Amino acid sequence: MRLECEKLEECEATPELIRELVRNGDRRGEFMIMMRDDDEESYVQVACDFDEVGGADDGCFDLEYREGAKSPLFHCVKRVSANAVEGIFLDELAGQGSWRTRYEWEKVPGYGSSDGASRGRNSSSLVKKFLYIVPIAFALAYVGHAAYLWKQYGPPTGFCTKCFIYWGKHRISGGNTHWCEHAPLHWSMTGNN
Repeated sequence: MRLECEKLEECEATPELIRELVRNGDRRGEFMIMMRDDDEESYVQVACDFDEVGGADDGCFDLEYREGAKSPLFHCVKRVSANAVEGIFLDELAGQGSWRTRYEWEKVPGYGSSDGASRGRNSSSLVKKFLYIVPIAFALAYVGHAAYLWKQYGPPTGFCTKCFIYWGKHRISGGNTHWCEHAPLHWSMTGNN
């Protein structure tokens, strides 16, 4: 786990450093973030924006966490005491996430699966599906139409680059004149009576 603060560059998180930074605002600054080594979008962070609470240090922090790039960002509904923050960061360092169930959370708009970007990805996946479905629908319609023509006029009589397969008389004259004539089959039935 890595630790970063307003006044301290990113470094390896240790229990001693966590305890010191939670208690020493002069060394920490207004925020502190602890993130996983393998995923910097998985983190727990606190901020002590005292302007929100009247400008004085009330000893409490705003608390947020996120469990990866696809996860929403959760903000704790109530500010959390320094003792609680110390315990949360130490638990997170030890790989224990049970602290998440002790607080009430709200999702922050603009992150993870609840944001517009994800909706955009979902809608683009719908567009991709649509792009698959449309050609398949046209191909099925063409095959269905060809089956109908086959039934009406018998096997195709040729192939054309404009209409692919044709039945009956077919002629292309000039650049854009394309002429087809379908003539119904004349069935003759023979059999033993």
